[in-house]
Amino acid sequence: TVTQSFYTLADNQTGVDCRITQANDPTDDPKWVQVVWDGELELPSGRPAGQAIDVTYSYDENSVMHASFVDVATGNKTAISLSNITPSTEESSKIDDFIVD
Repeated sequence: TVTQSFYTLADNQTGVDCRITQANDPTDDPKWVQVVWDGELELPSGRPAGQAIDVTYSYDENSVMHASFVDVATGNKTAISLSNITPSTEESSKIDDFIVD
């Protein structure tokens, strides 16, 4: 299990975009990853920037990924379990085409 803290960027921020990505090679560049899940964590309004959001992920014995996004102050949580995460053939082809061009 891995947990990392992130922080809201704006005063009165009412949501956080939650995204799970994968790539064939380690990268921090979003243009080289495939988005496998998109969600949102709703936040209460009226709070200052800098509120902690804990992101946790783990894999179970069946290779299912479990991820959660938690607003530390309220305990509000968005969670997802994903199995068989592999790039689609269509997405792989788009990347191959981009590299070849």
